[in-house]
Amino acid sequence: MLAASSADAASGDPRKSRKAKPRRISSAQISRVATDSYYPNCATARSAGAAPIKRGDPGYSGQLDRDGDGIACER
Repeated sequence: MLAASSADAASGDPRKSRKAKPRRISSAQISRVATDSYYPNCATARSAGAAPIKRGDPGYSGQLDRDGDGIACER
């Protein structure tokens, strides 16, 4: 069995020498992912494990930030 594996590798069989290639993500895909999070209220954000949410983070909304300090659902 070892001889067959060595023969495959020596013959350049591409199935034997494949490496995982890094996946490229476009900036449009990143933007879409970053804006897909929405929480209608802080209870939902907390149950999703997202609270507290800082300004600029996915899911942040001024409606969830009672005191306007840039951190939503902090209590």
